[in-house]
Amino acid sequence: MLPYLDQSKLRITNPYGKIDASYTAGYHTGLDFVSDGEKLITAIASGKVIRSQLYGAWGNFIVVQQEDGLYCVYAHLSRRDVACGDYVAQGQVIGQEGSTGNSTGSHLHIELEQTYYDPYSTINIADYLGIKNEVGAVEYLPSEWAKDAQAWAINQGVSDGKSPKEEVTREQVWTMLYRLR
Repeated sequence: MLPYLDQSKLRITNPYGKIDASYTAGYHTGLDFVSDGEKLITAIASGKVIRSQLYGAWGNFIVVQQEDGLYCVYAHLSRRDVACGDYVAQGQVIGQEGSTGNSTGSHLHIELEQTYYDPYSTINIADYLGIKNEVGAVEYLPSEWAKDAQAWAINQGVSDGKSPKEEVTREQVWTMLYRLR
């Protein structure tokens, strides 16, 4: 699940791992998203809010200790809709994209840490979310279990193989079935 209520118009503007000596860890420890649509931010996983405050470079930020044990940081928010101690469900609105703290424009910086407040314990959140870690429009990666079927569908001319996580319309199903006859 991506961290936006409206996931249709998202772009990555700064990928995970980009080398930059100005960052504490020497590289970008999260992903920067910009929404060209609605800017409401949602929790990517259920968990407990352990920080919800305005502070330093992150500006308005929220930290959720997820049920899987990871810590998710949501930074540069224009507003925070949850408080420390709150329990949040996956998909629940927790704030809004903004440009607070060390920020040059409206965006969401999101990162996953194995140890809270340790920039050296981050993991590649693009992998966690199942998306490509590249600047540009968000592009989902196919699930491992579906890769053979995807390759077959492309080879048979049934599908172009793009957007593996997008919903399919009835027209698209009809067309795929028609091409298989």
